[in-house]
Amino acid sequence: MTWPANLPRQAIAALRLVETPAGPLPAVYAMLSEPEIRERSRQTIYQHFLFAPQPHPAILWATGLFKPGLPPRWLRTFIDLKNPPDRALLHQLTVSRSYQLLFFALETGCVVSTVTQRIDPRQCELIGVWLKSAACGQTGALSITKNALNAKFEWVKPSILKEMESFHASPRRSYQSRALVPSRPLLPLEREAIC
Repeated sequence: MTWPANLPRQAIAALRLVETPAGPLPAVYAMLSEPEIRERSRQTIYQHFLFAPQPHPAILWATGLFKPGLPPRWLRTFIDLKNPPDRALLHQLTVSRSYQLLFFALETGCVVSTVTQRIDPRQCELIGVWLKSAACGQTGALSITKNALNAKFEWVKPSILKEMESFHASPRRSYQSRALVPSRPLLPLEREAIC
């Protein structure tokens, strides 16, 4: 599999639906240098979703890559809840409760590593609520929503980093690539409307 021709060849992340033997599965495409992909093997992967209902309903999906001794790497993607392909991808995420994380080498554009990640069922339920509320919402300036979501994410990022440090300090941690299920409830923060 190679990097899509319609995406710039640079260190970015994008969302796609990929066909698997079990049916379509949401995927985060991440382009990084091949040495960084290799260096980050056996990492902890953390997902965080933020919803803004207005002025344009959208979700920021942030995937954090964490490995002791390396700075965290954030893969941010925005989901336009008025865009039918984006809505279909999110719906599939709530059904499958998992996604693939595909790492493409910046040097070659080819897949170097693939990881299947699970999404917490509570998060899937909340995404379903966001999809329903966005269907009734109005369309506005998506750029304003993206700026608000980025600002909100910068505000919550220190608490995510603190949780990751705590996880890696735990003697029971596993260095296998996996999704960290947060120990603190995320629902109140994520229900917060960003205006």
